Amino acid sequence: MTAPELYGIFWKAVAMLFDLGFTVNYACMDGGSSNRSFLGMHFENDARKKHYMVDNIVQEDRKIAMIMDASHSVKKIRNGCLASSSSAVKKNLCVNGNYILWSHWHDAYVWDQSQSLQIHRKLSLKHIQPDIAEKMRNHLAEECLNKDMLHLMQEYQSSLSGKGTHLTGTIKFLTHTSKFIEVFRDKREILLSSDKRLSTLQSVLQYFLDWENEVKSCDLPAPKKDKLMLSRECRDDLASCILGFQGMVKQKLKKCPGSYIIPSNINSDVVENIFCQQRGIVNGSNTNPTVHQYGYGINVVILSEDSMSQSRTSNARKNNVFLKTLPFSVYQKENRKRKSVELKPCKPSTDGNAG
Repeated sequence: MTAPELYGIFWKAVAMLFDLGFTVNYACMDGGSSNRSFLGMHFENDARKKHYMVDNIVQEDRKIAMIMDASHSVKKIRNGCLASSSSAVKKNLCVNGNYILWSHWHDAYVWDQSQSLQIHRKLSLKHIQPDIAEKMRNHLAEECLNKDMLHLMQEYQSSLSGKGTHLTGTIKFLTHTSKFIEVFRDKREILLSSDKRLSTLQSVLQYFLDWENEVKSCDLPAPKKDKLMLSRECRDDLASCILGFQGMVKQKLKKCPGSYIIPSNINSDVVENIFCQQRGIVNGSNTNPTVHQYGYGINVVILSEDSMSQSRTSNARKNNVFLKTLPFSVYQKENRKRKSVELKPCKPSTDGNAG
């Protein structure tokens, strides 16, 4: 689907939802080429200045936040680190003279495996040397950049007895990525626009903006500058995720006093999981199913499946977006637990009248 086609479908959907009494506050998407072009159609190279908020042509007193999916942004960041090496074939990430290399993750993992008690218990070879399919797993990317990884890197630096200064840039980098992940996986409500989590996200964004400005100010050829920082798409996705989320929260709390936002629900995990279920149920590798095929698949999902997959390989996480429908087998188990009550027949009345 091209961006112009997506543009027409999107605003038609917004109008239909408005007619039904719904207000669209944000649009969440991944970094597909059509999505990027669709996003660019709403801005004239000033998306960051407008905080990725576009005018709602259906409801003039509202804006719609264009938010890149947080899980997608984390994977983009991890992939940038994965490509960073001292040979600088693809990337050689550097902040304030401190390098961020994937070998730091590898060395920390090897050291952790040699300990009697593993610090980062979820870290495995799949995290350090992911194949094509494993690169798509949200949890593998997050566990390479979260607070557990930060703790491991700090402990590994301490074990080097003063010889771990080369890890300083990586530790500072993980400090900010772990905050980003922690906020967008937080299930606590945001009730006020002064919530400290919003300022935390701003500090994360400022770190990446300072990094970008530092590299751009260097007297180096453009190809070498690109190797020193994350890709432009990754930086734009991160800015969209943070600025769009901040703008959406502030507008929602202002227009709807007493409402709240749960950060862990602002993602496309549920939709992505339904697409996976669609393929697994009937469509296989068919990326263009007919209306009949799609209708059959979605009925199966609604009637006999949870809206969230319980598989560890699924990218979706549990949240409260949809109510869960219990499989029939669960109801059977619940019925077995109930004590059966024997109903005795009523004795006929002696006078012939009904009891």
